[in-house]
Amino acid sequence: MEPIGESNVRPDVETLQSQEKPPLSPPPLVEEANPPLIGDILRAPGWLWLTHVVPAALLFVSFFHAYYLVSGETNATQRWVAGGLAVGLAVLTAAVGALAIRLHVRRQVIGNWVAAGLVLVSCLMAAVGVVLLEYAIPRDTPRWILSTGELISTGFVLSMPGAFYGLVLLASYPRRSMRTSLIAVSVFVVFCIMAPWVMQAAIWLLGKLSITIPYRLIEWLVWPLLTAGAVGLCFVTIRTTLLAYHLVRGRGPGVQWVLMVLVALAGPLGGLWLNLNIPFPVNFQAPIVYMLAIINGALLILPIVRSHFWSRTIWLAQCAMLPFSAYFFLVFLPWLPLAPLALIAAGGGALILVPIVLGLIHGYRVVDGYREEIRDGRAWKPAVLGVIAACILPVGYGVRMMQDRHALQQALTYYYSPDYRRDITFPGNLDRLENTLQHLRDMKHGIWLPFLSSLYNSVVFDNLVLPDSKIDTLQLAFFGTPADESRSLMNPMNSSSQGWEGPVRRTAPSHDAVLQDLKEETTAQDAIATTKLTLTMENPTARQTEFVTSITIPEGVYVSDFGLYIGDQLVPGKIVEKKTALWVYEKISVVERRDPGILTYKSPTELELRVFPLEANQKRRVVIELTYPTAMSVVGKVGDRPLYLGRAALSSLGPVAACWTPEQSVVIPRGDGANRLVREPYLHLLIDCSRGASYSEEQLRQAVAEAARAVPEARRIKVTSVNFEIRDFKRAYMDIEKIDYAALHKSLLPMRGGFLQDRALKRGLLFAADDAQSEFSALQRPQFVIVTRDNETYSYQSKLREANLNAFLRRVPDARVIYLQKIGSVPQAQDLVTREAVTHPAAKAVTLWKWGGRFAVSDGGPAIFPEGVAAGTRPFVYRPALKVFESEPMELNLLAENSRYADGVRTWAAQERAYFQPAASGHQSAATLRLGKKTRILTTDAAYIVVERSSQWKAMEEKEKQKLASNQAFEIEEPESIPEPTTVTLLLMGAVILLLVRRYRLVDHVS
Repeated sequence: MEPIGESNVRPDVETLQSQEKPPLSPPPLVEEANPPLIGDILRAPGWLWLTHVVPAALLFVSFFHAYYLVSGETNATQRWVAGGLAVGLAVLTAAVGALAIRLHVRRQVIGNWVAAGLVLVSCLMAAVGVVLLEYAIPRDTPRWILSTGELISTGFVLSMPGAFYGLVLLASYPRRSMRTSLIAVSVFVVFCIMAPWVMQAAIWLLGKLSITIPYRLIEWLVWPLLTAGAVGLCFVTIRTTLLAYHLVRGRGPGVQWVLMVLVALAGPLGGLWLNLNIPFPVNFQAPIVYMLAIINGALLILPIVRSHFWSRTIWLAQCAMLPFSAYFFLVFLPWLPLAPLALIAAGGGALILVPIVLGLIHGYRVVDGYREEIRDGRAWKPAVLGVIAACILPVGYGVRMMQDRHALQQALTYYYSPDYRRDITFPGNLDRLENTLQHLRDMKHGIWLPFLSSLYNSVVFDNLVLPDSKIDTLQLAFFGTPADESRSLMNPMNSSSQGWEGPVRRTAPSHDAVLQDLKEETTAQDAIATTKLTLTMENPTARQTEFVTSITIPEGVYVSDFGLYIGDQLVPGKIVEKKTALWVYEKISVVERRDPGILTYKSPTELELRVFPLEANQKRRVVIELTYPTAMSVVGKVGDRPLYLGRAALSSLGPVAACWTPEQSVVIPRGDGANRLVREPYLHLLIDCSRGASYSEEQLRQAVAEAARAVPEARRIKVTSVNFEIRDFKRAYMDIEKIDYAALHKSLLPMRGGFLQDRALKRGLLFAADDAQSEFSALQRPQFVIVTRDNETYSYQSKLREANLNAFLRRVPDARVIYLQKIGSVPQAQDLVTREAVTHPAAKAVTLWKWGGRFAVSDGGPAIFPEGVAAGTRPFVYRPALKVFESEPMELNLLAENSRYADGVRTWAAQERAYFQPAASGHQSAATLRLGKKTRILTTDAAYIVVERSSQWKAMEEKEKQKLASNQAFEIEEPESIPEPTTVTLLLMGAVILLLVRRYRLVDHVS
């Protein structure tokens, strides 16, 4: 037997030059008498970087990140174990890298002893995750922070390619040598598979006989046998596959056809049938999988034809389908260690082994086809064609992902981050967007494909989730109708798949806790008051519960601190991005049931406080700090209890307070209602141009006439056409009597898509606030009139509502009443926010302020001046009786620019810029959050949260960074990457993972 290994040194250049020159024509291909089953090209040392060095480095990074999350909760022993594993993994990586360099320099190939060492190295890599989880990770680490299954699977996913590569090298020795080795290995595999089960039976029997067996002895016997059995079974499978293919390759086409039918068609279809009953590792029951499996099998069973054209066509088609076989090969490869156990459990081992065999055979067919292609010609041309063909499926999938990402990001940016100060026009392609939305539904509700679905989720959704409700909103907004629920090739064929649905949530806790006591402690300095509210809550029931209450505070009062007592220690809260904080709170309270507390804004004047858990008859306390001017009258509520702070406890007639900052200035008016006026209205018509609407010039004329009769005080008008886009007829106001209806009719948007009424109202309110920067314009108010038809598209309005309307309305508080005018009917008054009918639509009286050349309107709350107010000036109030602006005669408390209250003004100015300029919110969100963290002032897009563990803080910080770096429309929800298997598979996998990650407990003493 000719040895194969490191001793096979390639001849050097001088030896080659000393030999005779080769003939001009290539010699005929003559096979060796007893060649190895794979060529030296697969034994090149460069493969070590792909199969071992890079995976080991990725494994090191993955495990380092896992340990970083929980490092603050580990003990000395766990830290030593983690350090030892890190050093060991780094040494293994460096050793394999050095070996690859050494073999390359010495121009040697990988021999059998090196291949055996590579298998051992891969087994050690797989064991690192188990050891790390067992000895270096705290056992009470929650799954949402660090998933034990993901940690172990990462080790197997990154180590099994190297183990498989080493076994292929070992199993490829010449077919006439070591004839008895295959039988010997097969017998050894059977022994290794059965021995652990026999040992388990013996343990049970000895336990019945009251004989104690040391746990460590059993552990050190069982795992080596199981590992040896898995390695041996893989070796036998690979060796048998290689031998079978090489044997039939020299026989007639009939024998080859039988083998291809069994391996390429019957095997995959049988595996899919088995997957129907045992959805392991996931459910592949989708029409697209069956279709591709049949196409792939049909191409592989095609015989070799004499026609060069058809022979190349068939070979290129096989190259094009190679990624399909390779994908299932890679999916099932990490599960090979479970094949011995799976063989015993309802034939599950066949489900694992079939894709491995198919991948090997498909690879051999492609290599053989390439050899035929280069027999009479150049090698580079077929190689290029083969690579191009093999890239068709992955490149097509990648292009589709990028198209979906581009179209989705374009739609999300347009819908959720518009520029209200300009005409709003969608820059994308509607046909492509419609196809993308349908494809998103197909991907979300179809089967979950390992690796591919995760890659799609990473590229398109930034590893976050776009809820179905938002996909449906985009469909209604851009197309005016719900989506067509047609069946997709990705949809599951059975009911066992959960698609991309999230994990099943546990039952939320009850809300039986009550507010037992409320204490106030107020201090004042430099005309700024700080009140600490201490809320004591109590659980009067005999079960664990959650405390939830609302807190109402007026505008101009800022939440400046929050803390939760855990035991007797007050733990201060941290400001975190709101969606991240809510996600973490839910994970802790519903999954861990530990000690979180969270404070968030439901609206600019309403807070929600949640604390969990309160055990039976337990009392807990939280502290909330409020900051406001001492001159301010603070009237609010904590649950059902009234809250009176500042001047509200004495009198509502306090002095005026004002605070100037470069970003924004605020005036806190008196509460006596003096100096109110009703501003003169102008009409602002919003014409519905959505799908199904249509108007004639005469109907537009009648609509304007009806609106003028409903608001007889109006003399000027502004007209805007609206669907999912927004366009003004003219930017400036017009005289009602001088409208050119022909030009107006011609300027309307095309009748398509949905009707974004709330968006048009926001834009109109912002236009009115921006325009009111002269005394004449400041005395005007908009009166919105919605002109529409009673069509199907308008009925979807309730599903196209937008948030933060109140923030826009605060700038123009006397525009709350709008009119809805359907063609052919009388205008009906309704509330702008609630859409409820208004019986007596009287105009609201407001107070008009002027400060440094800027104007602002107040309805009793703070008057907000955007940036641009000149420093060193004072605010003036408008006197309706005198029709002039005068300085407030009462005492004015001008708060310092560097005061705590000024911090609140600056922070909320950044928050309101995000409201009014959402087109720039992607850049502003992180800056606003950083400012809130610095000032500790809570805003509507942030939350105060208290958690107990350092790992929770670290996980929350990572999620927050991920959320801020992605489109703000995405939500934080983790899809369930592996659907729930059947009972048999669940029991099998549960037993195996239990044995891997948690030491089972033997009977140490039997009485």
